[in-house]
Amino acid sequence: MISLCTVLINSATPFLDIYKDCVIAKTKLVREVCFCKVDEPPNFYKEETINGIKFKTFGYDLFAHDSSAAMSPGNQHAIGMHECIDKASQPYIFLCDPDIFFYTSVDEFYYNTMQNLQLDIIGSSHHAATEIAQGYFPWHGNLLTAKKNLPTSEWMKGKFDIEGKYLQMGKVPGYTTMFPNSNKNFDTGSYLWLWAHEQNWKWLAFQTLDCHTYTSRYYKNNSNIKFKFPKQELFYHGVSGSIKNNEVMPIFANEYKKSKEDH
Repeated sequence: MISLCTVLINSATPFLDIYKDCVIAKTKLVREVCFCKVDEPPNFYKEETINGIKFKTFGYDLFAHDSSAAMSPGNQHAIGMHECIDKASQPYIFLCDPDIFFYTSVDEFYYNTMQNLQLDIIGSSHHAATEIAQGYFPWHGNLLTAKKNLPTSEWMKGKFDIEGKYLQMGKVPGYTTMFPNSNKNFDTGSYLWLWAHEQNWKWLAFQTLDCHTYTSRYYKNNSNIKFKFPKQELFYHGVSGSIKNNEVMPIFANEYKKSKEDH
């Protein structure tokens, strides 16, 4: 039912064992995990099945894009996510950062909430939502939506530096002023907000008060939804794990150990 899509740059790989462990232990609707390693050659492929979940790891040729924009870490992440989405076989796409572990079955919680509230997309807000263009709209590090509803590579053709990759970061002239925080950072995934705006998507996103632990107590949406969710911790995000792994990983591992004791 769900393809979990995650991008791995070399510096993010220390989180992989914990990530896989929590996916196996906590998810209920994930049928496959797509790992894109943008620093591996395009012919790299590895597959294994654990507890009924297929883990697919593959490479991608960044240099296929004749653009300096493709080399930035944010856009390497974006290109990798596009490759994951293209290779995903399930009807629902769950984009997720690798420096995350789940406290509960977030995939099932998201899916059931989508159905109950008739949402088009659900997830979490960026931990610094007021500093990015799309505001509290679901952030690319943790969101669920139907694959069939995502834009094709033809959407806004000729507008992006990296053709067909709408998840890339940066400003597109003439398309910025309508964003909630138009004077802020156009992060990886920002233009998914524009697509959602054009399609009149209903969205809901959960927040964090400490930039790490997301709970079901705090959420924002664009449809005046007022729903009382059961209080629960959803997931822990290491934050900047792909660029500060030596600093983040020890804290992340300790928090995961505590979560297994407490949950």
